[in-house]
Amino acid sequence: LHGNTIVLERGKKWQAKVEDEYYNLPFSKNNGELQISQEGNNIIVQSSEGFKIIYDTANYVEVWVPRPYQEQTTGLGGNFNNNLEDDFMLPNGTLTPNVDDFGISWEVPITGSICSKNCVHKLPAYDEAQASQYKDDRHCGLLTL
Repeated sequence: LHGNTIVLERGKKWQAKVEDEYYNLPFSKNNGELQISQEGNNIIVQSSEGFKIIYDTANYVEVWVPRPYQEQTTGLGGNFNNNLEDDFMLPNGTLTPNVDDFGISWEVPITGSICSKNCVHKLPAYDEAQASQYKDDRHCGLLTL
């Protein structure tokens, strides 16, 4: 945003990396042109033009792109042209029907990252027998963190 490279790292709350330098949040640059803050568990990145990114530093990302940028985007968010058929465009300009290939193709290597396309931390297979024990009323209730 505004020519800045911003990195939000998994598990790193209250910090953001802007142009290879870590900053504690809240962070503001150029009289609020770029703002990064922490709200609860989420890091919020906002620009004066209306871009907004919410990241929970684990697995949830939400991105808002202002309408003037319609049909000017690429990457994991698609091309923002209201045609779902051409959103899985790879960096080389070809389309893929495979969501995994699409996601992996946009991976940005980060030194020391625990995530990569060759990640060994795979989720275990779904086990219906194990899951069924949690489907009855005895296991329903409020989840607390």
